[in-house]
Amino acid sequence: MKHKLFILALILCIPLILTAVTGCAKEYTNNQPLPTSFNERLAAIAPYTPPAPPQRYYSGAVGDFIPSNDYGRVYPYIGQVQEAKENSEGYWFPDSCLYGFVDERGRIICDPVYSSVKLLTFEDKAAYVVRKTSFTQGVTTNYLDYKNDSDSTDYFAWGEDIRQKQVEYYAIVSLDGSFFGQYDNVHYVDGWHYNYYADAKSAEYEYLAVCKEDLWGVIDYNGAEILPCQYYNAPLFSEGLAAVYLYDPDDRDHYAETYTYVYIDYTGKQVLGPFKGDYMYWRLAFSQGRAYNLDGNYYGFIDASGNIVVPHIYANIRLAQGYDKNGLAFVIMMDREKDQHGESFNESTARYGLIDVNGKYLKLRT
Repeated sequence: MKHKLFILALILCIPLILTAVTGCAKEYTNNQPLPTSFNERLAAIAPYTPPAPPQRYYSGAVGDFIPSNDYGRVYPYIGQVQEAKENSEGYWFPDSCLYGFVDERGRIICDPVYSSVKLLTFEDKAAYVVRKTSFTQGVTTNYLDYKNDSDSTDYFAWGEDIRQKQVEYYAIVSLDGSFFGQYDNVHYVDGWHYNYYADAKSAEYEYLAVCKEDLWGVIDYNGAEILPCQYYNAPLFSEGLAAVYLYDPDDRDHYAETYTYVYIDYTGKQVLGPFKGDYMYWRLAFSQGRAYNLDGNYYGFIDASGNIVVPHIYANIRLAQGYDKNGLAFVIMMDREKDQHGESFNESTARYGLIDVNGKYLKLRT
């Protein structure tokens, strides 16, 4: 009996099943049939239309920034990515990106020719520093390279560099594009340029230090000259003062005096010093009314009048400018001991701490 009921139900459902199948087939046939072959499917895809190329301010290629008062705000852009190139000596690695500039309407005003662009700022002032470098391939030159063996033995060894610099210079570009100044060097920190700048990455200065023919001068963020290029080191103005050496650090005839320095104001007038220091002139900038000062082997701090306000008792003081924005300095104290090589700091006695602008300890630990 059950089998008869199942067969009867199946017979009654057949019209419904046929209606559903017919409806589906009818719905499919009402649509455009899908292409079957790869070529048909490819032809059915709308072709890619590339965007229109950016407009150009100048009709031809521009290989260096051309200053003008008509750009408005200017912006850098990445215009080319380079790959490692092979020659007979192996591979050489150019800077991976090249940068150009556009005006405020997005029109190209300089083609991608610069290997780096960095924005330098101070309060509400800013300017770009750009670097242009090109190399000649396949030229082998010798250089003295620092090495470190697996057994931690340090030594120097001669190596070969298959690149040779053909052109390298720096330039300052004002934000409105009205100034372009070309220099042999510009004091700035890009994170890898010099290892000993590692603690100076966040340093900002009131003016820009630029170099021509191995001598340094100062310009403002719009390119106007503040001091001509006549100093042996980069004058880094902070709180109205900058430290400059009185002697050329490369002058070995006056080696004992080469790191004698004074503080000058914006006019170049000497206002403090002379003092004795070391080669790390960028650490001499004022911060929170204080500046590093070295007496023999120990550091202290002076104020803007040249008075000693923190005694010379520290083996080292960290941060590019001694005090941070909170008025704190990180200091290191160590005992000095004599050994067969003379007298030096004993690092096992090191104590670290924070002091305020008056030298008061906030924290000290071993």
